[in-house]
Amino acid sequence: MHYRRLLLPVIIMLSCSKPYKSPLADKQLELPEIKEFCIYSKYLDSRQPFVLIIPREAKKRNKLPALILMSGRGEAIRSPIEGARAWTKYYGIQNIYAQMRDQKLPQKIFLNNVKEKHYNAYSTLLKKYPFKEFFIISPKTPDIDRENYDFDRFEKFLRLELIPFLSEKYKIDESKIGINGISLGGLWSLYLGTSHPEFYRFIGNQQGAFKKHSQKIERNLVANREELKKSNIRLVTSERDYLKQDVIEMKDILKKHGLKHSFVILDGPHDYIFNQGAGSVDILFYFYISCFYPEVQDSLPQD
Repeated sequence: MHYRRLLLPVIIMLSCSKPYKSPLADKQLELPEIKEFCIYSKYLDSRQPFVLIIPREAKKRNKLPALILMSGRGEAIRSPIEGARAWTKYYGIQNIYAQMRDQKLPQKIFLNNVKEKHYNAYSTLLKKYPFKEFFIISPKTPDIDRENYDFDRFEKFLRLELIPFLSEKYKIDESKIGINGISLGGLWSLYLGTSHPEFYRFIGNQQGAFKKHSQKIERNLVANREELKKSNIRLVTSERDYLKQDVIEMKDILKKHGLKHSFVILDGPHDYIFNQGAGSVDILFYFYISCFYPEVQDSLPQD
């Protein structure tokens, strides 16, 4: 039987890479469980790997939200499985997740890239509104230019194949699916999220590379404006982000269409040190606050 012609998803458990060891990692810190999967996608006609961060509360009765994370181009051009490992192996988001889960937010977690006003805002939120857990899903982000990927086919893979597959194995609350990403992944997250806002309820991005595709995103904003009015889109850039102007222009586009959003200029460059620090911190804050404490979304750092 030819594998690529199978009609049903096939699961392959891949040998897990060792969790990324951040210099910030506390030896006593219990990192969340990480699993790697690969399923066949009929929409992409290929096997698609992804990494899953599993919360400690996953075995309890209640369903939990899930956040899809898209990576930067540095990982998009890697092999499929290495690309899927972006957020665990290369960015180490599980370390920050574990710290916040244990109600810790040491300033060093930002890797010396944080403004005092932003650190104080995050710290205050964590103290008043305890972190609640959720699943994190990291698929291999397609490199649009090299792979000639179609946005909509990949979106169907996520919404109609990946999430249903995981929902059969874990207690995922499909009414609380979020999507976020950095740089190239920020482009993907904003396009995918605005294409089906009835599914992606929480849409964020970090240092998004929008320039070449801003018109496609704006068409989504027009077509789905009524549903997007229920969202609060998160736009994040940083002081030394060479794409900062692109993000500012996207903020203006959202404003033009009357869509609610929050915007912040964090500290740091457009580089791994941002992904591993301030970028990951804001992603986790935006999602858990939006899911569990929506009434205080406006307390997230903003500029």
